[in-house]
Amino acid sequence: MESTEAKEIARQIGFKNFLDLSSGVSLAAVFREAGLADTPAVYLLFDSETKRLYIGQTKRLLNRYAQHVYDGRTIDYIAWIVSPVKQLDEKETSYIERALALGYNLVNKMKMPAFRTETAPYDDIVLPVRQDEHLKNVGLGLFSDAHRVQRVFEGSDAQQQERWERLREHPRHKEMLDAARRYIEVSIPDYRETVGNFWTLFVAPASKRNAVLPCVSIVTGPVQTFEIYCYSRSKEACFVSMELSAYTLFQAPSMLADFLRAFPWADLVWGETPLRSGMPLPEWQEPTAEELQQFLPLRRPYPSYEDREEDIVRPVSLARLRPSVTLTCTLEHFPMIFEKSLLIETAASSYAIASMRHSRIVHPENHNPIAMAAVLGEANIGE
Repeated sequence: MESTEAKEIARQIGFKNFLDLSSGVSLAAVFREAGLADTPAVYLLFDSETKRLYIGQTKRLLNRYAQHVYDGRTIDYIAWIVSPVKQLDEKETSYIERALALGYNLVNKMKMPAFRTETAPYDDIVLPVRQDEHLKNVGLGLFSDAHRVQRVFEGSDAQQQERWERLREHPRHKEMLDAARRYIEVSIPDYRETVGNFWTLFVAPASKRNAVLPCVSIVTGPVQTFEIYCYSRSKEACFVSMELSAYTLFQAPSMLADFLRAFPWADLVWGETPLRSGMPLPEWQEPTAEELQQFLPLRRPYPSYEDREEDIVRPVSLARLRPSVTLTCTLEHFPMIFEKSLLIETAASSYAIASMRHSRIVHPENHNPIAMAAVLGEANIGE
């Protein structure tokens, strides 16, 4: 399928925007320059080899495209039309109906009600051409984690590629990715749907001139809640730092004391106060009525006074009422902490959720989709 043919098909179905990706154009670069990264839209994907189309909807077009690439889809052209979120379902259905009426070979025609019956044969839901294509891709190894990550790498801009390659040069980058994956899975609910909007995985550009070299960072909402770093003079000595909900920790003082005894090498600091085994825990002050009155866990207004009163006493709201507790440990000890201490896992997740509820991330352009694909797939480019 040539670009002119694909563009005409998109026009007939009703899509106003079209981009040819077969020439090596970076969709990420184009979208970021045009301010479309966070755009809700109905979109159309083309596979020129099979001449099959896919119509879908998304609240964030760039992130959804990256997921399609990671899932192994060959995408030569993309078309889209911007839509309010409330109209996505209606517009997606209308565009699928229009494409079918025009006789086009649609991958996801089973989204239509006629294909959602228990009596529909398998070949009507997954077309024979799709079955053959899947077997061909399996035989080519296109579903391997390494291949998927490579496809995301090729579709990313030069800056993200450079930062990823720099991280891969670190002798312990695999352990870093494993630790980041564990934090994401435990701390961030529905992380695939919220990445790029409410949290990001940032691969920092390490500098040899700096004493501290940040390697992998995770930002939830407006704050960084997880970081792996090392030092320029000893790169193999890596450390993890993460933010925990003080409210969650101090609601379970006996469990916190048990943790401090069991993990004396984990450094916990609340503000300027260290939390250590054998030392009395700081006194936790319950929020006063005045504090709760002024407390704003969300940056948007509540529907009603009753809704606010109910929300501000939730653990994920109160997690932002007091400063967080910072936990620091070595990279090799981090998996042990998350496996042995449900209290730490809960406190980490509570603070991450509270941050994301408060506001979206400030710099979505910092998200590294290559590192994200590697973290979720536990794969490494070139290996």
